[in-house]
Formats: sequence, C-alpha cells, structure tokens
Amino acid sequence: MRWVPDVGTALLFGGLSHAMMAALLAVFWWRSRSDKGFGWWVANELQLALATLLLLLVAWLPAGLIMCVSNALLLASAPAMETGLRIALGRAHRSALVCRWLVAALVFGLWLASWLMGAGYTSRALIFSLGLLVQLGLFASFLLGVRAAAWRLPVRLLLASVLIVALADGVRIIQLLNEWGSAKANLASALPLLTLSGLFAAFLRLCAMLVLVHGRVEQGLRQAQAELERRANVDAQSGLASRAHFDIAAPQLLANAARQGLPLSLLLCDLDHFKQVNDRFGHQAGDAVLREFGAALRQVVREGDLPGRLGGDEFAVLLYDCDLLRAEQVAERLRQITTGLQLPDASRLSLSIGLCLITPPMSFAQAYRCADQALYAAKAAGRNCVQRSMAAEVSLS
Repeated sequence: MRWVPDVGTALLFGGLSHAMMAALLAVFWWRSRSDKGFGWWVANELQLALATLLLLLVAWLPAGLIMCVSNALLLASAPAMETGLRIALGRAHRSALVCRWLVAALVFGLWLASWLMGAGYTSRALIFSLGLLVQLGLFASFLLGVRAAAWRLPVRLLLASVLIVALADGVRIIQLLNEWGSAKANLASALPLLTLSGLFAAFLRLCAMLVLVHGRVEQGLRQAQAELERRANVDAQSGLASRAHFDIAAPQLLANAARQGLPLSLLLCDLDHFKQVNDRFGHQAGDAVLREFGAALRQVVREGDLPGRLGGDEFAVLLYDCDLLRAEQVAERLRQITTGLQLPDASRLSLSIGLCLITPPMSFAQAYRCADQALYAAKAAGRNCVQRSMAAEVSLS
C-alpha cells in the first residue's frame, strides 16, 4: 500500500496529532471546569499521544518496557472514553465501570503473560487485537443505549470513531491470521494503518467533544437568559409580577378580554401603615411581610389572572373573566387572609383595596385611575376595607 507512510512517520504524525488534540481539549476543559467527564477525554488523548510516541523510542530503550507501557495506555483508551461519557451523562454506575476496566486489565494481563512465556509476535498481536475488539464492542453497546436527544450527534460521531478503529483492527486480525506460523510477521504493514485510523477516530472524537461543549455553552446561555427574564419579570420580595412586567402584560390582557367579550376587573391593594412596619421592626421584617402577602395573593387568584407588585406597599391584580360581584368576593377574601398575618409584636396586618370593573373601550390607564380613586376612598373610610369605583360600571370613552 504505497499511500501508507512508513512506520516512523506515521507514529510521529499520529503522536503529535493526539498531543495537539489533547491540548485543544484541555483549553476548553480549563475554561469550563464544571464540565463533568471532560478531564477523562483530555487524559485519553494524552495517553494515546504518549503510547504512540513511545514506540519511536524502541531503538534506544528496552523494547519490553516500551511495549508494556504503550499497550497498557492503548488498552486504557476505550474505558477512559466511556468513563468520561458516563460521568457526563450521569450514568457512572460503579459495576459497569469496574467491568470495563477489568476487561482492559485482563487483556493486558493475557498479552503480558504471552510475552513472558515467549510467544511469538503474531500470537501476542492477536491477543491484543482481539481484546481491543472486545473493548470496542462494549463501548459501542453503551453508545447505542444513549437515547438523549441532545447527545444524538456526539454519539453518532463517537460510534463512527469506534467503527473506524474496529475496521482497522479487523484488518489487522485478518493479516495476523494469514501470517500465522510464518517465520517473520510484517509489522510495518499494519502499524501505520492502525495509527492513521486511530488518528481519524481521534478527529471524530474531537468533533464530538466540541459539539458537546457548544451544546453546554448554549444551554448555559439559555439558562442565564431565562434567569434574567425571571428576575426582570418577578418581584424579588413578593414573588409576584414586577412593575415592568405588569405594565407590559396588563394592556395585552385587556386586549384579549376585549376581543373575547369577557369582563375584567382591577384591584389596587395597599398594605396599611407598611412604612411603620419597616421603621419599627426593620427591613427584614418588612420583606417577610411582602413574602407572606405575596403568598396570600397567589392563593386567591386563578391561572390567567395577573397579580403584581407596583412598588412599596402597593399591589395590583387583574382578574380575567371576572365580573364585579366575583371581584368583590375575591377582594374581601384577600382582605380577610391578610388580617390573619401577624407582625413580630403579634399585631395584625390590614389591607385597603380599590376595585374597578373594566369595560370597553376603557384603557388600562383609565382603569387604574378609577381603581386608585376607589383605593383612596377605602383609606378615607378608615382603611382595612374594600371600595369599588363610582365609575366601575360606566364605560369610559
């Protein structure tokens, strides 16, 4: 095969390529150390680089030592890759991992025993190649069991890498069987092909790892964006809609109700003397009151309603598909629940509520003014009560 380079060139090129891939993976690993399993993949490429480059030193160092170290590193490749993948997937079952590493140790032990017993190169190479084929089969069986959609492309790339190495290993096994009993095995005809096939497989593994890194970066960005949106849309103290989100969502809710011809009611709520709570008991106690009131408000609303904190002690609730009678019932229930909330000195909270029924073509600004007038009336009436707007049943033009 003239297109296959000589042994030395193939080993040098393969070893340096594995080393560069390991360096590239190490850069990504160093920048995102939270990526579980990534360290195993870096170590795998490093050990393949070392195993390949060591073979270049066989002329200067003891051949037995070189072959032992190199073969041990090569046989550790498949279990190292699977270990990293299992950790990344959260499927690092001890029994499965122990099985994979025991298989690698068993193959190496059989190869070493054949070496010590004086077996020929063909016998030793057959033991190594057949053992490697078993390892690849175990790794492929695990990959075929990965069903996660996010891992589909990386798993296919890894399967392709396993197939390439398995095909090259199969070719070597056939060559070894053909050379069985010959006086001199042709090492140069197999080793370059194995090195180059391993290099192509490593390139596919690198692509799989980069796809995984890209996917994790995208997932992190989506999570960060979702958290930013949550913080922008949710009031931190009460857990209700923030003022910004309420101002955006309220007109949309009004438009939906108008299109469907459904009634819509607006409640404006004010925690009575809330400033005194902060002054007397501190802001931590005030924040606790806001949390408790937010929980109480969520108890009385339904899915589709819009409860929000407008700022300070002022809250608003848009009740979707809710007429005036039911809105008054909701407001009164909320007021009663609020009066059950205790302050640190065992005194009770109280709540003033202004109510407005929104009828087309009333805008949200007009509805807010009506509800605000009703809230002012509730405070003027001594607080801790519900008042509805005088314009509640009048369409504003």
